[in-house]
Amino acid sequence: MIRIRLKIFICLCLNCTILTTLQGQQDFRSQRTKFTLFNIGFNGLASGLGAVINKADDQPTGKAFLRGLSRGALGGAVIDLGMRSTNLIATEQKLWLSWPSRILTAAGSSMTLNASLNQSLFENLHINLWIVRLDYQPKNNHLRARLFTSALYGALFVARDGRLDLGKSLETGVIYFNGDTFRTLNGEAPAVGGVTSIGISNTFRGQGFYSVFAHELVHLAQFERFTWFNAYADKLDKRLKNKHSWYKKLSRYLYFDLNGPAFWLAAKAEGGKTHNCRFLEQEAENYGSGYFYGCN
Repeated sequence: MIRIRLKIFICLCLNCTILTTLQGQQDFRSQRTKFTLFNIGFNGLASGLGAVINKADDQPTGKAFLRGLSRGALGGAVIDLGMRSTNLIATEQKLWLSWPSRILTAAGSSMTLNASLNQSLFENLHINLWIVRLDYQPKNNHLRARLFTSALYGALFVARDGRLDLGKSLETGVIYFNGDTFRTLNGEAPAVGGVTSIGISNTFRGQGFYSVFAHELVHLAQFERFTWFNAYADKLDKRLKNKHSWYKKLSRYLYFDLNGPAFWLAAKAEGGKTHNCRFLEQEAENYGSGYFYGCN
């Protein structure tokens, strides 16, 4: 009788474990689908609106919107692929795998920005490395390097509580800092990501370190996701360059962006929520660490 009861108990435990695992997988897939649809839809709509703002006077509004919508959605899909690939860092435990993720994210954000400017999909390709903004125009075979102001701010923000690790910085393409506890926009945390900089506490070791790094790399991709916002001020930027020669000369060496303030507002808007209820944190955990992170 005892053996029968023991077998029943073991079977019940196994069933509960299997059901819990299946439920967790279902929650993870459902959450991942939500994030993917958001990346495609959000970038599509934002680019469609940007294309309308930057359309030619004789171009129909509807045509400009649909053109920007479709191309921005495609860029959002590529950004999503970049976010998905961050999990390889955690599973393979190799920091150099940051590069394919960052390149995909840069390609997607370039496509989104071009769509918002009502330009061809590959008019300009950009990538942010450390504190440098690189722009490449395939049509003219022209490469331009400028100091990326938001990246400089992000590096100074993270550097307050950390020490520069040059080796990891070169290996990953981001500015990496070691530390204990880092100040963030919403308090303090053992890790932080800012524009093109990442700071992680020395307490993380092994698999945990790589999962945290992948998580923070998704935060950098989230920053890139707001690149379309720069297109909304493109006409103002051109007027300022035509009006002020000093601003035009300065723009040759400095890149001023608006996705920094946009991302800051998005992060601060979630500041009142618990960590596991913040959209940006749920997304970073799902893509980077490969786990379902739900609001309980």
